[in-house]
Amino acid sequence: MSPMARTKAARLAQCERWLRENFPPAYPTTVEWARLGERFAHSHRGECEKVGRGLVIRLDDRLDWYSAIEILLHEFAHAVTWRSTDPLPHGSEWAATSGRIYSKWFDEDGAVESRAL
Repeated sequence: MSPMARTKAARLAQCERWLRENFPPAYPTTVEWARLGERFAHSHRGECEKVGRGLVIRLDDRLDWYSAIEILLHEFAHAVTWRSTDPLPHGSEWAATSGRIYSKWFDEDGAVESRAL
């Protein structure tokens, strides 16, 4: 088994590579860390939005590594299911995709596999 990355940024980069390999997004997608504003104070502190011809996933840089991974999985499901200009937030397609992502990550050793990337 490969060792856990030493920093939060390195661990999340491993997770992102694993997601891209196993669940290709619908559009070119970048992941950014940012200090998200007050509108995220009581939410899960992440978002996926269309910017130009691609998607941007933003995660709050104050998150601990475990929460950041969980939110990245959630937001990546939006990137995979994004259609046209609409994100189809939390609809049946997103729920099925999110379920597959979470299942592969938590039940099928995706977390362990991602360490090798």
